[in-house]
Amino acid sequence: MYLILSYFSIHPLEIKKSANPDSRETRKFSVLEKAGALRGCGGIICMCQEVIPIDSQNCYIPCNLI
Repeated sequence: MYLILSYFSIHPLEIKKSANPDSRETRKFSVLEKAGALRGCGGIICMCQEVIPIDSQNCYIPCNLI
């Protein structure tokens, strides 16, 4: 898991080589909330073709956008 720090929140990211990673990978992001950190939007960087929402705080992010 990678973390991007902004002014008041932490944005978790996971990197996968698959075009269709398992959305359960975002469950580990809840560790930040348990630690008392303010969690921002995060996602999984993968080989998908377009940005696809997973839930209200996470999405699949195409690696070609980075």
